[in-house]
Amino acid sequence: ALREEWPGYAQQVCAALDTNPRLDGSAREQLRAPLCGTYSPAPKQALQQSVQLIERPAMTLFARQFDLTPQVFGEEIRQMALNLGMTAVRRGKVKITGPLTLVCPDLAANGPQRLQFDLGLPVSAGAAVVNNHKVMRTEQSLVLSTDFDQQRNDVAGTWRLLAEAAAAQGLTPTNQGYVVIHGNGGERTEYQLVVKR
Repeated sequence: ALREEWPGYAQQVCAALDTNPRLDGSAREQLRAPLCGTYSPAPKQALQQSVQLIERPAMTLFARQFDLTPQVFGEEIRQMALNLGMTAVRRGKVKITGPLTLVCPDLAANGPQRLQFDLGLPVSAGAAVVNNHKVMRTEQSLVLSTDFDQQRNDVAGTWRLLAEAAAAQGLTPTNQGYVVIHGNGGERTEYQLVVKR
């Protein structure tokens, strides 16, 4: 079977090879054959299927607001999720009905140094009032969705992919998004960009 390139492979690998000042012409050509000559383009159908337009249902989230660095987020997310779940059940007196969700009301406010979001869990109705937590109702919305793949993209690139998909489909991207973490071990992380027709 032919090896397949990932999207942007030629730009990332072959272009870097062409512009590397440490390589002379013969060394560059020796590397070009194995790196750039034997890959088939990734199937366009598979790439198109990686972004889906879906209806996100309205839901009630038991949530807490955070403003922290991406590094702290990466180190603390498991404990934050555990604490939120225990608080929702024990003090909020509700049942958890869905996966952990990051609500990003302003994607433009987030960057390499700062993340602002509400960390929430879908819950049953009737949550008790708990200090430093809130119950939020998210409206039904149209979203473009894709699974995060750290082998192919980074966080900013994933949001950019969704914005580009919106433009290609004639949709208007908003500045709001969701990150849904499926499975207790975070087996699948789904990015959702809210769009309008």
